[in-house]
Amino acid sequence: MKYGFIGAGNIATALIHGAVKSGKVDPTDIIIYNKNTTVQEKIVELTGVIGFSRGEDVATSADVLFFAVKPNVLVDLLPAYNEVLTESSKPPVIVSVAAGVELSLLTKLLEDKTLPIVRAMPNLNSYVGEGISAYCGNENALGWHKDIVANFLKSSGKALELEEKHFGTFAALAGSSPAFGYLFIDSIAKAAHKHGMKKQDALKIAAQAILGSAKMLLESDEHPAALIDKVCSPGGMTIEGIVSLQDRAFESTVVRSLEAVINKNNHLLTK
Repeated sequence: MKYGFIGAGNIATALIHGAVKSGKVDPTDIIIYNKNTTVQEKIVELTGVIGFSRGEDVATSADVLFFAVKPNVLVDLLPAYNEVLTESSKPPVIVSVAAGVELSLLTKLLEDKTLPIVRAMPNLNSYVGEGISAYCGNENALGWHKDIVANFLKSSGKALELEEKHFGTFAALAGSSPAFGYLFIDSIAKAAHKHGMKKQDALKIAAQAILGSAKMLLESDEHPAALIDKVCSPGGMTIEGIVSLQDRAFESTVVRSLEAVINKNNHLLTK
């Protein structure tokens, strides 16, 4: 199975690095083309994948073809591949990771209306094998088409099939929340730094604590509130911190922050 990438920005690099590092995908089964040859050469050197000098050659060699470019670039770029895709004796599964570009537009931009198209939305944590990706397909994307895309996405984390109408919310939840997580970890570390701990030590402790909390939640059947109760001893120090956060509207502030991201995303899509 050959996985081709047209474009090698942050998301493509994260997917490629995560897949190769996991050992689930042979680096020689990934072929890439990036307009910026310096960027391409760096990824090839870092991961051992195969770099091509022409995107058209990637398109004719790949079984699964990822278009990993910005949305405004994709709208102009995709039609340029119509000829090579139409003439191919074995057209690939087309995968777009461009945020906001819906399946209906992708289908419209491609002349061959029989092509299986999958829309995928990974996040940057795929780089370390802890990504979460959503995917959905057009009417030509059969179960096995979506499965081979999902299997690649799962090589660098988790993947779930999601109705396209929820992609905007997913983009906010999975795409933006890592930044919120970094901010929260940095804030915890600053509190420790304020009380004399070295900042780097504090960051490691805070990051590991949050990583462990996330893993605990994912691997247990318990609600977050139940796990909070397990940490909070009666009259203890943790409940003091929880009450302080709630006094300052921590939960509703987080909800409003995500809503701001969702609203911004919806605004960009309607422009």
